[in-house]
Amino acid sequence: MVDSLKRHVTKRARRPSAVRGPRLLRDLVYDRVKEWIITGEFVPGEFLGEASLADRLGVSRTPVRETLGHLERDGLVQIVPHRGAFIRWPSPKDVEERFDIRIAIETLALRRAFPKLTEEVLRDLLQRVRAQRDRIEQASYQEIEQLSIQVHMAVLEAADNRRIIDLTHQLREQVYIASTLYRNPDGTVSLPRVRQVADDHEAILTALLDRDLERAASELEAHLIRTKDMVIAAVQEARLRTTTLGAASVIAVRPTR
Repeated sequence: MVDSLKRHVTKRARRPSAVRGPRLLRDLVYDRVKEWIITGEFVPGEFLGEASLADRLGVSRTPVRETLGHLERDGLVQIVPHRGAFIRWPSPKDVEERFDIRIAIETLALRRAFPKLTEEVLRDLLQRVRAQRDRIEQASYQEIEQLSIQVHMAVLEAADNRRIIDLTHQLREQVYIASTLYRNPDGTVSLPRVRQVADDHEAILTALLDRDLERAASELEAHLIRTKDMVIAAVQEARLRTTTLGAASVIAVRPTR
């Protein structure tokens, strides 16, 4: 049973409370369900049945129940008494607060990283951003998101502050569900939104290559503000769409604060 689950688990999501030592079954279950959530396999408002998840993973309901409790503490799941667990709808206020924190810590990280960011790394990222934008219509959402993470992580890692990296990772996870809503109802990528992200990344990297710290910090802040606004709009559009369609698999649950 455990071997069967291990084959399905990809790279483990980093989390501050990760158990050290041998991997436990509950950790494997947690990783897999969390992966399904943050990659958009489950949509906001969708019911997560213990029995169906246990059957899909080939495990008992106990590690699934523990996982749902952990995911609620992570802010990814909402457990409603007498109804069960649902993928949590991030509210506009949730998104705004988390991006405000990201703006503060990522601009701080940029200033600390500035002397350590090499031209080689920056030019490589800029070339990849431009190449992806040129073929944006063929790029998958996962490819676009992965390159976005790499751009931001290059700055965070150069800042050499593990707490900033961990906090940023946590904040990204909590709004990742909303970010997957960049996709259109048919599953295709929303091109205007991802083109804007690519343009923003190019502006940040170009300013860094020009060794203009203040311009780079300004571009980064503007990028995060625009992304915040796009994510909030995506959440509102998706909630309206699912409410209008009345999809059987999606149950609108009022988000908690």
